[in-house]
Amino acid sequence: MLDLFEGKNVILNTPTGSGKTLVASALHFASLAHGRRSVYTSPIKALVNEKWMALCRELGPENVGLSTGDATVNRDAPVLCCTAEVLANISLRDGDRADVDDVVMDEFHWYA
Repeated sequence: MLDLFEGKNVILNTPTGSGKTLVASALHFASLAHGRRSVYTSPIKALVNEKWMALCRELGPENVGLSTGDATVNRDAPVLCCTAEVLANISLRDGDRADVDDVVMDEFHWYA
């Protein structure tokens, strides 16, 4: 977690139950506290919806948005939960002007 707080890029590949969710939550909290925008992304819509509900409970629904292609809620929130396809479209459309500071990519092995 310290590397994240120092602004370093981190790849975390550990077994289930080892604390990845805690690290991701800490990143979203730190981003929110510092006025940065964070994005949680996954290739699986069900995981995106699940994380959106969890982050709404943790950070407040006014701070968390959802965009899956099927549903969009509070899309301009400081924390966005979206599918990888939505994040790719944001990146392709806006390039280096994209309003994205920090990204958590869940289920990264699906992209290989």
